[in-house]
Amino acid sequence: MPSPDALSPADEELIDYAAAHGGIVTPKRLRIWRARGLVERNVVRRLGRGRGTASRPADGAKEMVLWLARNAKPGGQPDDLALRAFADGMPVPEAAVRAAFRAAVDRLMTQAEQSGELAGIGDPLASWRTA
Repeated sequence: MPSPDALSPADEELIDYAAAHGGIVTPKRLRIWRARGLVERNVVRRLGRGRGTASRPADGAKEMVLWLARNAKPGGQPDDLALRAFADGMPVPEAAVRAAFRAAVDRLMTQAEQSGELAGIGDPLASWRTA
């Protein structure tokens, strides 16, 4: 059984693609980006007749990984990165974009509340917020 840290051929393909285009991606960075919803999971295909499975990068994943390799900075916020990638037209998974917008609005609301800018007007986005 392969190690949980072993890379799939599809992940190796993503890392090699970035390297071929001047980007540096480590297995750890790829795992972090995927865990934070910035890169789609690989598409798995069953080979049938006991031959196991094969995977390939999701559509747009190569371009997204290359964009992340070029734009991710140490200490950067994943939500900010998701919004920047979305603004640049990158194939950011919808769930990551939604979470990033929600986090940005929450940060702005918190800052406004702390500064007293919202005193007496209630929550102007109450009808917009959904769980």
